[in-house]
Amino acid sequence: MKGFKYFAARLKSHVKSSPAVIIVSLITAIAIAFAAFAAARSIISSEDRRLFKIGVVADMTQRYMDLAFDTMNNLDDTRFAVEFEAMEEERAKSALSSGEIVGYLVVPDGFIDAAAAAEFIPATFVTEGGEGALVQALVSEFIGVAERLADETQRSVFGADRYMYERGVKWAVRDPLTDGWALTFAEYLLARNGTLRVILTGERDASTGEYYFSAFVLLFAMLFGVGCVSHMVRRDEALPRLLFARRVGAVRQTAAEAASYFIFSFAFLAVVTLLAGAVVTLSGASGFLGGRNFGDFALYALRLAPASLMISCAGLFMYECTRSSAPAVLLQFVAAIGTAYITGFFYPSSFFPVTVQKIARALPGGAAFSYAKALFTGGAREYILPVALYAALFFFAACAVRKIRIGGESQ
Repeated sequence: MKGFKYFAARLKSHVKSSPAVIIVSLITAIAIAFAAFAAARSIISSEDRRLFKIGVVADMTQRYMDLAFDTMNNLDDTRFAVEFEAMEEERAKSALSSGEIVGYLVVPDGFIDAAAAAEFIPATFVTEGGEGALVQALVSEFIGVAERLADETQRSVFGADRYMYERGVKWAVRDPLTDGWALTFAEYLLARNGTLRVILTGERDASTGEYYFSAFVLLFAMLFGVGCVSHMVRRDEALPRLLFARRVGAVRQTAAEAASYFIFSFAFLAVVTLLAGAVVTLSGASGFLGGRNFGDFALYALRLAPASLMISCAGLFMYECTRSSAPAVLLQFVAAIGTAYITGFFYPSSFFPVTVQKIARALPGGAAFSYAKALFTGGAREYILPVALYAALFFFAACAVRKIRIGGESQ
């Protein structure tokens, strides 16, 4: 009963602080949004950095294959975003599974010779998650190149017709020639619709919209603790020792605070998720999130509870480790931004080396992010266990710190 009364008192304290929490959270979120945009823009515009690597499995002795390979690696549209590397198929499979490459292209023998005769043999692109932000970005790059190729082809036909006209070639002669050229180019372009097959080796990855929507709500959840500093920082142990004297031990105290803080923070997270979903729906941008409606976002908000619980326990643990406002705010802020950066909230984690990617996936933030994305794509159940284990770890770590602070044992 005493533990429940303490829980109710803590929850009431959270509710009273709501106005200040809202203001601080909004200011912090806006500031971080600008900082994230600047950081992402700086990295993406860097010409010295290769962002994505694709393996190419092909017989490099084929005619023109060396030229084609060099052209792909130096194409103006993709040379600062994509790096192609020739490799054997077994090596490509290993590199894909380890995250060293985002996919590999298998070019069959005779591909270029067949293409020259408008008889296209399908090449195969193997990747993990064909609808992810990464694959979409790559496809957009190549589509842009194809569009410009078609445009230049059209210009060449009209240019040839203009050239013959200026030199007195009669329409009866020009017309069948230009029509023949146009039809020939059209046959080439239409024949290319079966040039590439895509094989997905894993589950569907999050789309661009799903990826950044998940990142947004989790970043808000992690930064939420910054606004709670006024009523979460405890400058002395008078109250915990009083509670301990009244037979409310360290574990029961921490459980009451964790439950109240989770309810408070999850309520805010759910509201923000619903507001973001409403904005997406009303603005007509729901297509970027698979055409989801407001009800889908409401369900998504409810299913975020495990991730919110883990983040709440982590925030409580950090507050237990500090005794003044400045260190508490700094710790919460650095932990949130550092986790967001290395986990890939601002841009895909594929930008980082393979070792960093593996570490990021194993971190608490990585587990929460994988869970949040899987709520869109399916398979979220497999991430519940690591999220729950991290939540338990942070909770018992907070209990241990409180035991040490008050010098007592749990009851």
